[in-house]
Amino acid sequence: MKNKFKMFFDKHGTALAYLAIFTLIFGSLFNLGAFDSIHYVRRSPAVNTVTYKDDSNIRSIYVSWVSDEGRNAEKLAPKLKSLDTSIEDVWKFNSPLSAHSEFIATLTYGRVRTALGVFPKLGDRGYLYLYNEEDNTYKGYRVAYFKSSSDKGDVVKKFKTKYGSAYDSLPWKYHAKRSMKVVHLKDGRVEVYLKERYYLENQDEVDEAYKDIPKEE
Repeated sequence: MKNKFKMFFDKHGTALAYLAIFTLIFGSLFNLGAFDSIHYVRRSPAVNTVTYKDDSNIRSIYVSWVSDEGRNAEKLAPKLKSLDTSIEDVWKFNSPLSAHSEFIATLTYGRVRTALGVFPKLGDRGYLYLYNEEDNTYKGYRVAYFKSSSDKGDVVKKFKTKYGSAYDSLPWKYHAKRSMKVVHLKDGRVEVYLKERYYLENQDEVDEAYKDIPKEE
């Protein structure tokens, strides 16, 4: 039996070693969440789900580069109100220099990029602040997973198809209704799902302007 095992190992030992190394590397990357953008796998059971809408007094603010290590999360707390109410402050806000793309996501302005990057981000998935406007208090959570979805492209495509070459000459005013679903996990972290649904605010104004545009016979 020992001889058979030795013969098998001599023949396939190198391949088994490579397989073990590959499995170790793949497992480590999986645990770090390297493949979550391709296919997310929940690693802790969900215990509660809350959806915050854009008219909620609880303002959910996601920041991709903040963690809860030390006082890191507390440093941004004084800026929470301005990040949710002033797009100018959001645009002026610069995240730390990073090789990764970084962004802020709020119910007021949606997802706003604050830093460009070329490498995928592994490990920590940022931080979620639930800021209570009435009490001027907040709760913070480490984020296990973040995903955003928007139908703006589909809405714009629909109107471009309807109005054709006149589209660029019309006074479009799009508005987004946003919601942020927060799934609380047993390990204390959360999953964050930002959803944007766009609609046209000024359909009558667009139709009136379209009447004045020359049409082909």
